Amino acid sequence: MLNQIRLRACLPLVLLLWLPTVCTGQAIPGFFEPNPADAQYPFYHGVASGDATHEAAVLWTRLSFSDAQLPFAAFGTVDVATDTAFADIVAALPVQTQQSRDWCVKADVGGLEADTWYYYRFRVEIGSVNGPIEHTSVTGRTKTLAAPGTLPACGRWRAAAVSCMNYQSGYFNALARIAERNDLDAVVALGDQIYEYYNPQSVALDYQRFQYPEGECVQGHEYNQRWLTQRLDPDFQAAAQQYPWYMVWDDHEVANEAFADGSQYHNGTPGEYLDRKAAALASFFHWNPIREAPFLDDPASQQLDTYALHCYRGFDVGSLVKLSMLDTRTFRSQWVELVPDILTVAANPAVLEDSATIATLTPLLEALVDTGRTMLGADQKAWLQSTLTPQQMGVWNLFAQQVVFVPVSFVNLDAWGLPPYPLSNPGNGIVDKWDGYQADRNWLIDRFAELSNPVVLTGDIHQEFAFEVPHPNGSFTDVGGVQEGSVATEFTATSVVNDPRIWPVTEAAAQQIIPWLEHGDIDNTLSTGYSVLDFTLERLHVDFMQSSDQWERTPGQYLSTSFEVPAEGAVAEGDPLYFLEEVATLLDASQGCGADQPMTMEDWIGWSPPGWGHPGVPESVFETGLSDDGGLRLWRDAQGRLQSSAPLAEVQWFDARGRRLAGPEGRGPWLVHARSTNGHTARQWIR
Repeated sequence: MLNQIRLRACLPLVLLLWLPTVCTGQAIPGFFEPNPADAQYPFYHGVASGDATHEAAVLWTRLSFSDAQLPFAAFGTVDVATDTAFADIVAALPVQTQQSRDWCVKADVGGLEADTWYYYRFRVEIGSVNGPIEHTSVTGRTKTLAAPGTLPACGRWRAAAVSCMNYQSGYFNALARIAERNDLDAVVALGDQIYEYYNPQSVALDYQRFQYPEGECVQGHEYNQRWLTQRLDPDFQAAAQQYPWYMVWDDHEVANEAFADGSQYHNGTPGEYLDRKAAALASFFHWNPIREAPFLDDPASQQLDTYALHCYRGFDVGSLVKLSMLDTRTFRSQWVELVPDILTVAANPAVLEDSATIATLTPLLEALVDTGRTMLGADQKAWLQSTLTPQQMGVWNLFAQQVVFVPVSFVNLDAWGLPPYPLSNPGNGIVDKWDGYQADRNWLIDRFAELSNPVVLTGDIHQEFAFEVPHPNGSFTDVGGVQEGSVATEFTATSVVNDPRIWPVTEAAAQQIIPWLEHGDIDNTLSTGYSVLDFTLERLHVDFMQSSDQWERTPGQYLSTSFEVPAEGAVAEGDPLYFLEEVATLLDASQGCGADQPMTMEDWIGWSPPGWGHPGVPESVFETGLSDDGGLRLWRDAQGRLQSSAPLAEVQWFDARGRRLAGPEGRGPWLVHARSTNGHTARQWIR
């Protein structure tokens, strides 16, 4: 396979420059305007990888052209090597893109060795009056999974879990902290990587970042523009550059509280919604390193069958972890909307004595257990059933999905012969979690009984939780921290950027009402961060990490709490099968599976300001600069004026997005390109 790939590297590769006759929306005036003179041109959006298997990985970038160099189609190369210097190139594949894919580039590179770190870069040649000029992206890295039937070489698989990245509500400090680590194998993204809505009220706040378009996303080019904004973020780029990502969507990649043929706030007909959904999901596939070959309607034309898109799929980390990525939005039935609101019932249970209220509630609550309603859809259930066999399962069976899985019942309606009142979304009464789809939840729990060590990983809720998962037909007790009757465990990752979610009860009260709740950061409604899951043969260790701030780009983080779950074989006879144990130990970074060649300062310096969470970049860069021969140094004096160690013949200013400026406009730092009168040059970040 590798020999065949090497032969393909001999093909001549160029970028075609035929001008189209339609507008592609490449530029966002005043925010993003590609310029051939920029150092990062045309790779403004960095690089990313995802969906790695034991022998392949999807590599991604995006080409952004100036209006004067906009092609009909673009062709280039992706290089894959075992070292950061690309001395040992194992694959050099031709790649292409076009306007219909919003100039996003993907390569599904096969023939790779299992359990191995690789480094990659993209190259294109763009014609100019002086002939073709080659442009090269920054270097990214990715890692393949352990081979079938084997364990990872270092004996573990360690992944960060993230969710809910609302660009307009703050900075992605959690992603910067993930990028700084060298002890992870992957990132699992649980949805809401973009938000379709636009909040004009919040953009006036000091911490607010402007995202585009300025309005709600409905059409395909609007979702593309939202992704364009999101992937310009330097911390998002850094985390994507460092690790392979395994991604699913939640509702906000399409529309709030989405279901199969509608959403909460979509104001059009169902047919119009299906067009919107198809456009949004196609945008997701174009802008992210997710394998799409099974979903191509016509691979030759590179056109997606957008009405058939889904994100459920599976990955095997050797024999250690079976990762099932579930899609709980695309196929689900419409949620049940309960009346009266949960807060009303919780505050005044006596309303249930009213016959009219009972008559209203009864059919709604019965709908929650209706076997005709579905969360997964028939096709996904059939796929999942086929993969959950004793021959295919891992030591750990991880289900990465979007919404809270465990029952969360605040009001006991047994006295009236009704099911428990489930957790609804505060303020709207919508039961969009698994509580609203109990038949499918019971079906999946029955599958858990056939597996070893099932673990549910959840996003969406904007807060961190640790749950035991009880069997619906069993009993659950928690005595002295020992749990009986648990069939699995569930962990929810908090949000990268948070807009508060208010629970109607405190953590102490919730633990009394929900005995399988072991930890909930309920009182801290502004928590942001990520989780780290570390799998070994003996146990699963989970660290809940929180960022210190989302209003400013800051370096701080701290450990919220840690939990461990013993594997079945580590549990003594007579002990409960599953139980969570809170522990005081933080994962040891030195025991991770980081690359032998971590990304160096030179690898990471691209077009994002040094000191913004990029590993290996010291603060001294701001003082010394980067010059061609050490002969030119730049700085600003106390009055903010640019100073240099030699007279300057030419100075160019750029902001963090790569936009050329007339001077140090707006909030820094700024990138300065300078040439002295004696011919020395320097590229310097200046605050």
